[in-house]
Amino acid sequence: MKSLFIIEGIATSGKTSIITLLTKEIGKTHSVKIVEEAETLMPLIDNVSKKTALRHLKIIIGKMKRSKKDVIIADRFHFTHAFRTKSAISIFLEIEKELASNFNCLIVVLAIDLRTLRKRILRTDSIRGDAWSKGKKGMIEDRITYYSSQQKILLEFTKKTSLPAQVYNATDMNWKRIVHSIVKKSPFRRTLKKGV
Repeated sequence: MKSLFIIEGIATSGKTSIITLLTKEIGKTHSVKIVEEAETLMPLIDNVSKKTALRHLKIIIGKMKRSKKDVIIADRFHFTHAFRTKSAISIFLEIEKELASNFNCLIVVLAIDLRTLRKRILRTDSIRGDAWSKGKKGMIEDRITYYSSQQKILLEFTKKTSLPAQVYNATDMNWKRIVHSIVKKSPFRRTLKKGV
């Protein structure tokens, strides 16, 4: 059975950094496919329909099932769509059942100390440039409110999901520590060969 890591977290939480390092680490012994945010979220960036989100996620699951890779790492998945459609995680139970029956799945939620959020947003704006910051709606105070709410709900989902889920504090940006812990604590670590 393929292994699936779903990486969730607010913008600025370090998802891209974690996915890059996790891919490099696991890629030492396994073939890895990354399912990017461009596929998991961006086609439905303004969607508020639960049915549309469910249909979209089922299509992605089908593609992941057909992948020849041993390990799949997804940048966002049903937690993000549940948040964006203002749904309870139970609405996505069908998705969770399909994931559980087809993959050794672990949801990783990256969380940051919200007192550092303003600084993180400004840092990310400076790194990613105008195109990224212009795509983010509202003034910085609006974004802080939005991301704070999103993180709170993502953390609530980890308590209600039927799938294995781990929360990692990414405030210190120690990506290597987090990646090491993800692999070590993974419920399917036995399928990840030694050396990872």
